[in-house]
Amino acid sequence: MMIRHGQSVRSVAQALGISESLLHHWRCAARADQSDAELEVEQLRQRLKQVEMERDRIRRHSSLGYVSPEAFERDYVQRTESRR
Repeated sequence: MMIRHGQSVRSVAQALGISESLLHHWRCAARADQSDAELEVEQLRQRLKQVEMERDRIRRHSSLGYVSPEAFERDYVQRTESRR
C-alpha cells in the first residue's frame, strides 16, 4: 500500500479521490482480513500435522521390515504373548 512507502494517509486519500475516513476503514478491514488469514494458516498447519500423524501410523517403514507401525506392534504383541 502507498502508506507503507512513506506517504501520509491524507495524500493517499487525495490521490485516490476518497475520504481519509474511508481509507482508514479499508486499512482496518485489511488488518482484520490478515488476522483471519493468519488464523486459517494456523488451522491448516494443525490439520496437516494431524494428517501426517495419521499417515505415519499406516505408512510402511524400512526400519520395521516394510510394515506399518500398527502392523509391527500387532505382530510384536502376538510374538511376545506366544512366548509366555
